[in-house]
Amino acid sequence: MSNNDFLDVVVNRRSIRRYKDNKIDKQEILDILNLAVKSPSSRNMQPWEFVVVESDEAKDNLSQMVYSNVQQIKTSSFALIIFSRQILEDNIEVVAEGEVVSGNFPAENKDEYVAYMKKSYASMDDDSKAHIATFDTGLLTANFLNAARHFGYDTNVIGGFVRDQVKDAFAPADNLNPAIVISVGIADEEGKTTYRIPAEDITKFV
Repeated sequence: MSNNDFLDVVVNRRSIRRYKDNKIDKQEILDILNLAVKSPSSRNMQPWEFVVVESDEAKDNLSQMVYSNVQQIKTSSFALIIFSRQILEDNIEVVAEGEVVSGNFPAENKDEYVAYMKKSYASMDDDSKAHIATFDTGLLTANFLNAARHFGYDTNVIGGFVRDQVKDAFAPADNLNPAIVISVGIADEEGKTTYRIPAEDITKFV
């Protein structure tokens, strides 16, 4: 059941560590992801790819690569691994073609756009590109959490895992690094409320 109450989606999100036995349809997972990818992205390069870990065998495999959080992976409907593409320019051609097909800019501008983008990224150092990729993936992650809540599902973000092992076992390509793992399902617990420092205490107006 979808939740269109934005305040409820954001304010009442909880980190869940145990889920009910429930299967989520693949199309619904794709619907959640298609909502999540509406997140901001530097120059629209969208430096992310996903692996949906849903079989018992795959979840057992992934659960051996995390430092804790084993239960939430094994009981989840699925675990999502979000990969970050460190070579931002890999997506230039795909994005350019998509912009043309979508009617966002005319086909005759495509070659000029591609050349400009390639030149721009060629002048950027690897650390800067990696920072952009990581930052954009973080924005995508937050959007995914809210998208899952909108569709009626709960989540937990897992940052503690052996990255080399996850990359070797699940990465679709060598230029993709695992950024985060998210367990997804229907909560079998209430989840804890957590304290947040008020904005008034950490904001300066100048």
